[in-house]
Amino acid sequence: MKTFLPHFKSKVEIYQQLFESKEPQTWEFPEDAGMLNNFRKLMVIRALRPDKLVPAVSEFIVKEIGEFYIKPPTFELASIFLDSRNISPLIFVLSAGSDPLQALLKFAATKNKSPDPISLGQGQGPKAEKLIEQGVKNGDWVILQNCHLAKSWMPSLEKICEDLQGDPRSVHRDFRLWLTSYPSEIFPVSIL
Repeated sequence: MKTFLPHFKSKVEIYQQLFESKEPQTWEFPEDAGMLNNFRKLMVIRALRPDKLVPAVSEFIVKEIGEFYIKPPTFELASIFLDSRNISPLIFVLSAGSDPLQALLKFAATKNKSPDPISLGQGQGPKAEKLIEQGVKNGDWVILQNCHLAKSWMPSLEKICEDLQGDPRSVHRDFRLWLTSYPSEIFPVSIL
């Protein structure tokens, strides 16, 4: 990199274009910047445009080892279901713009289930407890959405999950408890 500094100083106007670029991660470095491999180019982008480091790292990964490593795994409820157990909740940790409810309801229909989702919040805890109790007996699916909004009810949910695991023979083999939450200090940590 000792040779880069003189190069950079002599090409400040060109690197100004990198600084001003809307997509610096795809910017073409000057031909005489041959001393920079892809990793070193990433360091230059980090120094000049730290706001674009994540897309630059993605570009680096694609160039070095392939696109496979930046694509998120496909969301397959059938696979998730096959790995599930009736005594352990299935947890969806949400991110902005994500909502697995419609896909989950569609998948439930393929299994002849028709869950009635509850959005947790003010006063929904007792209703959720009754649905879980019925589901454990009848093999129903229970979907509790927005667990992050039910801070005061999380200890109750934790106790319910412990009880399911404490006496697995009393839980119908078809029962499933599906939970959704945005990451928060109270969930999912409190029930794991």
